[in-house]
Amino acid sequence: SIIVLEAAILLDAQWDDLCDAVWIITAPYDIALQRLIEKRSMKQEDAQKRMDAQEGNRGLGRGKNTATEEMEKEGSRITAIVNNDGNERGELVEKLKLVLKEEGF
Repeated sequence: SIIVLEAAILLDAQWDDLCDAVWIITAPYDIALQRLIEKRSMKQEDAQKRMDAQEGNRGLGRGKNTATEEMEKEGSRITAIVNNDGNERGELVEKLKLVLKEEGF
């Protein structure tokens, strides 16, 4: 069985030890910001505050975070990094299927 948790603070809260695998879904900061504004009807300032409140800012397309993600992946905290910079849900689904296959699921 596969259980998917959407938990932006999973690693910051050190809950990753409860999981067999931890995947990070990345997106450029501007795309992630726009998605929050459009899909959750948030004001830009509120969306920025929410994103900036995540301790690691993982997956938000900021240069410093890519290195953090890669270091954590090497340290086995993150087992896969999937880029979600597209606009079509199908693109992400295909990327996730590929990672599932690579991971042996």
